[in-house]
Amino acid sequence: MPIGENAELINQFYAFMKSNNSSERHIVNNLKVILNFEGYFQHSKAFADIGKEEINAFLNSKIKTSDVDPEKKWITTWNHYLNHLKFFFRWLNNEHVKAEPNGKAFRIGKLRIS
Repeated sequence: MPIGENAELINQFYAFMKSNNSSERHIVNNLKVILNFEGYFQHSKAFADIGKEEINAFLNSKIKTSDVDPEKKWITTWNHYLNHLKFFFRWLNNEHVKAEPNGKAFRIGKLRIS
């Protein structure tokens, strides 16, 4: 069940940020992005099963037309989400993906780890 798995990962990510003395604002911004990202998939997909295509689809959902956003401020939002997602998935990779004893690359969900 992805909801429980994702909730546990989010709690661990929060603990990681707290233990690294991240500012409250940084923690809140990261958590807002991660929760919004999970909500995009209607809480039905485990983080480990999410691939590049799905991340791009989520990011591209932040794009607005020139009629709605003539100053193209959506680009800042898109980059904000991208940076926070990168931070989360790097943490996820470093904390939860262990190399096989032979040192070869392997996959966890759709993520290729080398």
